Amino acid sequence: MSNESEINKFLNEDESKIKKALDHIQSELAKCTGENAADQKGTFKEVVKGALKEGLDNFKDQSNSTCGQGNQ
Repeated sequence: MSNESEINKFLNEDESKIKKALDHIQSELAKCTGENAADQKGTFKEVVKGALKEGLDNFKDQSNSTCGQGNQ
């Protein structure tokens, strides 16, 4: 979230949607291991930024990481 209006939009979402989004972020980041973990986390951070701009209704579908796939 890059500005105050985006933060306010996020905080005005339903509490259960916020919790689900944060749980999803945490579980995806936990998959980022190995020598490429820092790069994978950086890429996922950008994916999350884009997904948050669309709101939380489809956040989980729009914000999957590539961590844990292929070579680590």
